[in-house]
Amino acid sequence: MSETNIKKGTPKDLFNFPGYKLFHLNRDYAKCGGVGIFLKDEYASKAKLINVNFNQSQPEHIFVEFEIRKVKILVGVLYKSPKIRYGVFGDIFETLAFLTTKYDNCVFLGDFNINQLTPNEPDYKFLKNNIIEPLSLEQIIKEPTRITKNTCTLIDLILVNSPDKVKTAGCADLPGLSDHHIVYCSYSLKKIKFPPQFVKRRDFRNFDKDKFNDEINNAQWNTVEGLVNQNIDEATMHFEKIYTDAINKFAPYREIRVTKPVTASWLNDEIISLMDLRDKFKLKHNQIVKINKRINLLENPSDTIYYTKFKELKNQVNHLIRNAKIADFNNKINQKIKDSKKFHFNLKEFNIVDSKKNFSKCHIDPNKLNDCFSKNNNAKVSEFIIKKMVKKLNKNSRRANFKFSEVTPNEIIKTTKTLKSNACGIDEISAFFIKISISSSAHIFSKIVNASLRSGVFPSLWKKARIKPIPKISEPIKATDYRPISLLIAFSKILEKIVAKQMKQYLVDNNLLDKFQSAYQEKHSTTTALIDITDNIYKALDNSEITILVLLDYSKAFDCANHKLILAKLKALGFMSSALDWIDSYLSKRSQQVVTDKGESSWIELLNGVPQGSILGPLLFTILVSDISNDIKHCKYHLYADDTQLYISGKVCDIQNLIKKMNSDLKMISEFSVNNFLKLNEGKSQYIIIGSRQNIKTLNNMQLSPITLNGEVIERETTVKNLGILFDENLSWDAEINKCISKGYSKLRQAYRYKHFLSKNSKKLIVLTYVLSQFNYSSIILQNLTKIQCDKIQKFQNNCARFILNLRKFDHISEGLKEIRFLKMSKNRDLQSLVLMYKICHNLAPSYLCERISYRVNHHRHNTRSKFNIHIKHSRTNFGKYSFFNHISNKYNILTQELDLNNNISLNSFKSKLKTHFLQLS
Repeated sequence: MSETNIKKGTPKDLFNFPGYKLFHLNRDYAKCGGVGIFLKDEYASKAKLINVNFNQSQPEHIFVEFEIRKVKILVGVLYKSPKIRYGVFGDIFETLAFLTTKYDNCVFLGDFNINQLTPNEPDYKFLKNNIIEPLSLEQIIKEPTRITKNTCTLIDLILVNSPDKVKTAGCADLPGLSDHHIVYCSYSLKKIKFPPQFVKRRDFRNFDKDKFNDEINNAQWNTVEGLVNQNIDEATMHFEKIYTDAINKFAPYREIRVTKPVTASWLNDEIISLMDLRDKFKLKHNQIVKINKRINLLENPSDTIYYTKFKELKNQVNHLIRNAKIADFNNKINQKIKDSKKFHFNLKEFNIVDSKKNFSKCHIDPNKLNDCFSKNNNAKVSEFIIKKMVKKLNKNSRRANFKFSEVTPNEIIKTTKTLKSNACGIDEISAFFIKISISSSAHIFSKIVNASLRSGVFPSLWKKARIKPIPKISEPIKATDYRPISLLIAFSKILEKIVAKQMKQYLVDNNLLDKFQSAYQEKHSTTTALIDITDNIYKALDNSEITILVLLDYSKAFDCANHKLILAKLKALGFMSSALDWIDSYLSKRSQQVVTDKGESSWIELLNGVPQGSILGPLLFTILVSDISNDIKHCKYHLYADDTQLYISGKVCDIQNLIKKMNSDLKMISEFSVNNFLKLNEGKSQYIIIGSRQNIKTLNNMQLSPITLNGEVIERETTVKNLGILFDENLSWDAEINKCISKGYSKLRQAYRYKHFLSKNSKKLIVLTYVLSQFNYSSIILQNLTKIQCDKIQKFQNNCARFILNLRKFDHISEGLKEIRFLKMSKNRDLQSLVLMYKICHNLAPSYLCERISYRVNHHRHNTRSKFNIHIKHSRTNFGKYSFFNHISNKYNILTQELDLNNNISLNSFKSKLKTHFLQLS
């Protein structure tokens, strides 16, 4: 309730309702006001008022915690007077951040006096950008809540942090009582039922690593060796059979019936026994109370010896559970910090971090799923276009000089150690078994690899993929609601890694990859791509220009890749016939089978596409699109695998000409896509115009020509996601910051419930790896931040530090940050940016970044101390001043001289000295 208007002398019978208890906070300093919560007696008995130590009078607030079926819920009421500025909600941000982190189920209601029907108003934007988005809240009331003769507003809100639990929400009129409608929602606390299932797992109870290695070492490899040069498929089959037999001997499969999630590891027999005894006494007490109530014999229902014993046992059980949890967490998490793999595995097992497990069964026919997943692979293609393209490519071919080199057993061992996933292909051989035994079989496996490369034949068994459907949405109902995850044979990935390494070396040494293709290349990343793009946009902003940025979306691009065109382009790049034969064998006659709870599908042969989940597939795709730049005449561009973006800058008065040039390049890209059998998705492609607020305002008053793709108009957006970063029209980064804070609080909330069982070092590692990491990706890109934005990010880090150190909400945090050796977020951003600048100066970054810098010595001949400093280009506005290269180059010049960091210093030493310097400053 908002505006309860209850004072000290208000008669209690005015607000007493049978069966309910009122928690309220009065406004004693003025008329009206006050907030309150009516709670049913059955919940109110254990409810408690939460003291948040927020001493300001506005917004008025009250928070109550109560339990339903052992699930804690926090309900809060907030009220802002219409006479008070909307900025007061910023003052209560840290309080709400603390509460939404501590409680999984938060419901905040009240009269906020901020109209949700006017999204362009400053108060709406403030609440959205500073409360709703950063705290992952959702406003669930969608219709007006106050209707008068002249106005219609939505100012009575309900904000929740678990919107998936809201079943209904709305408002109802109260004629004669108030001119505000009452807002309501129904909230479900039902737990997801775990369906019984049979699971087939390897039994490692008697597994002996040394004995397994001996079995592999003493295997009859002669049979395989004799077949290697005769029949590569037979040799591969016998090789894998030796492994399968050894694995089945030492770690056989066994089937387990799982009827509920795995029991907590801390739950021992003593606790279970006492829990049963506790429940028996509670049941006996309840029976006696029911009997005595019938005959009005017992006035106090708690006055039984059974209830007294129940309370004793309850306290004993709680004490044992707490101690057992502490011991279990210490053993499996707190003491495993140095064993990174086990530490992070146990975090997921304990649900401290998101394990991404999905217990829902797939009920769709696996054959229908396979048909859906292979649709693009087996789409018809024009042979006429293929012949025309191959003929064109052959005209510009390089001299053939690349072939695959044979490998040694040592190279096989090194490559095997780099395998990351232990998922099994159709041979049921996990990379785990290969990695622990490869030294015993590398001499034979290297012969299989070399025979494959010599003969130009990729083993047939390794062309088969097992497909696991993964839901895209929470409640999938049709085949398109799933995405395929391809599980390939681990041995095939070793061979692919060897081939990919040799191909990359040749392509890089001969500068054959597109300069602005940032995928699957050493020194390149999405971050370097975004630095290139944003700095060009900042340069345009500094010149008072606008930038049109178009993000193209391809539908299942990897599945559409045509094998003949890939081979033709490889030939044009100088691949010899022996290498082309091997790649042709690798791509052709591949097949896949979908496996679900309902069974296995039939095998379907794939006519096009590069293998999903493979090592070599993405590299082959980048080669397919490597010549796309030949068709881009007017715009700048950047590629990251199948993510293609074009952008062009110019003055506002030249906007129609810029659009004309963009449309011209898009037409050429459309033709390129048709000729390469790639499907552009016009509906998902987007464009945004980025400029100063004044320039965007001017544009919004103009009638702009449409930007089109294949005859379809592309929609102009005000915010787009570009390689995971949210760009807005002014490059203000508000949306990106809110996204990162929202995700971070979600991760922190999940870990918060275990804070009493985790050590300080464990919590610190969780925060660094899963929470603050939300900012690590985007921090280098976010250079021109305002003080308000920096403060918002810093408050987020402060709350993380409070979690680590068990500090209260209003405890000072500066000393705490020093104790855990955390750089403040602004300094951490500087550290990461300066490390990238070091890489740029030492040619450890892509050429498109290294070419951007020059030194003062290149611009004048004065023999000054700073002649080897990076030259800072002149900037007219803050856009230019705070672009990455201007802003960070200036800091790099100052710090390298201040700390006497010469050019010969290593990257690790540079990073270490810089971090030490920043910590000392704090």
